Amino acid sequence: MINIRHTLIGLMTILPVVCQAQVFISEYLEGSSSNKAIEVYNGGPSDISLSSLSLERYNNGAVTATGTYVLSDSGLTTLAPGEVFVVANPSASAAILAEADATDVITFFNGDDAILLKLNGTVIDVIGELGVDPGSGWQVGTGATNNFTLVRKENTCKGGTNWSEVSTEWDVLPIDTIDNLGTHSTRCSTTLYISEYIEGSSSNKALEIFNPGRKVADLTRFLLERYNNGAVVPTDTF
Repeated sequence: MINIRHTLIGLMTILPVVCQAQVFISEYLEGSSSNKAIEVYNGGPSDISLSSLSLERYNNGAVTATGTYVLSDSGLTTLAPGEVFVVANPSASAAILAEADATDVITFFNGDDAILLKLNGTVIDVIGELGVDPGSGWQVGTGATNNFTLVRKENTCKGGTNWSEVSTEWDVLPIDTIDNLGTHSTRCSTTLYISEYIEGSSSNKALEIFNPGRKVADLTRFLLERYNNGAVVPTDTF
């Protein structure tokens, strides 16, 4: 009989577990004139309803939302795993508009306006600090929230509500850089696990292994072990 406990250990200790990415703001453009956009990324394993996601803008240190945009107002309904949703300023450049899923006045922000991403009414990610007017903008690495493009680092797997931490999670690019807009990649995934076990009549036996992440798993780094009848040394290895 296969010892499932040891089999799981055999699988899980080959490759370290890395957290599964979640929904977060993956790109923020505060460019010249009206070249402004926000990109939201779904790093989760399943579709997410756009009606559950909203963006709020808080101008100049306000504590009450100046503007709100529900992503389903775009007419789209879901955001698939690994996909992004881009909302742009209606007067942005043609190149930005070509990557946009929607346009809205929620992007009428300057670098000193806080942006909140909410999931079912709960804040899950932020740009800037609510209730604070930073002047022209908040510092982000070698740049700022004004006059720069910010792209979330590949090792960022989820959003955050503490701006002092979130502000360290961005790659800072020159103003009006849009090369990354419309797509996002992360190094976040989860390890494989046993998703089905069949112990049937005669030789009707099988194991199913599931990869819940978006990344291709290198199968040379995984193994299955069988421990017969209470053995502590593998009877078989695959």
